[in-house]
Amino acid sequence: MNDPDDPDDPGHIWCTSCGICAKVCPPQCIWIVRGTNPETGRPVPEPEEFYIDVDICMNCGYCAEYCPFDAIKMDHDYELADYERTGAHIYDLEKLSKPNSYWAKIAPTIAEAERMARDEKEAAKAARAAPAGRRPAQDGGKDRNLPVVS
Repeated sequence: MNDPDDPDDPGHIWCTSCGICAKVCPPQCIWIVRGTNPETGRPVPEPEEFYIDVDICMNCGYCAEYCPFDAIKMDHDYELADYERTGAHIYDLEKLSKPNSYWAKIAPTIAEAERMARDEKEAAKAARAAPAGRRPAQDGGKDRNLPVVS
């Protein structure tokens, strides 16, 4: 079973279906269907469907460069030529997904820098959410730095 909290799980999806990759793609070979919550009808931050037509893709890397969530990575396996000219060259999320350990193996320095940036962001978020100790409302208004009006 896929664990959504395990970044090394190949089923873990970093994509939020923002659509930036599809907008910057010169040959327009990326299609995203944004998922919606059936109860509220509001969009959910995960694609329902995600496709890349590798016959059209020119491997420019704009999708990976502009993705704000590091959800798309360029792979070293780019020889995808085949004698079949059917729909087998339209890759979905299942065919595109690989674990983070694979990315760390083919690009270790970049993967480590991204991991450190994610850890720093999580630490900053945790620091903002942690209680700040004694707050002015808890101490009855003492020690407040308020302007004095006389």
